[in-house]
Amino acid sequence: MRRSIALASFIILCFIPARTVLSADNPSMSEILVTNSGNDLIFFSYLKDGFPRVSDERLQSGLPMTFTYYVELRKKRALWVNSRVAFKTFVNSVKYDNLMKEYIYTKSEGEQKETRVTKDYKEMQRWVTILEGAKLIDYNQLEPGEKYYVRVKAEIKPLSAPFPLKYLKPFFPFLDQDTSWQESMPFAIKL
Repeated sequence: MRRSIALASFIILCFIPARTVLSADNPSMSEILVTNSGNDLIFFSYLKDGFPRVSDERLQSGLPMTFTYYVELRKKRALWVNSRVAFKTFVNSVKYDNLMKEYIYTKSEGEQKETRVTKDYKEMQRWVTILEGAKLIDYNQLEPGEKYYVRVKAEIKPLSAPFPLKYLKPFFPFLDQDTSWQESMPFAIKL
């Protein structure tokens, strides 16, 4: 009994420094830009501080990472709760192949999947952390004169935790990270 308590205490103490390192790097969504391209409403944003040292170490060890972006288009209302007009999920995942010394990036948007491979760490970071020209909704579905805004949130987590940590995840919430919702400036639709 004493051995199991001592072992549990040792394991918990080993993870405390990792939590303090992680709390210094708080990822956040930044610079949300909304525009139209032909018939589509598109947006741009990036994940600031999306690769804290702990995530980078996990990735370099071969553990796949996933970056899930939740995007909402909301209509502003003066005397009522703002309504959600559109919701999309974008999933970017990356895995480091230790044998080939390259990063395998996969971008998923609904049924569409795109895979890229690079050996350049900075290029892989750009692919994973930047949402560039992502289609949100058909521009013609929006009402002229109404005010809208976009909200973006990100979750960063390993695709699967190693065997012992998989069952201890509730006790170590720092294995996963997520940002708070960030909002764009309100904009009006003009046709």
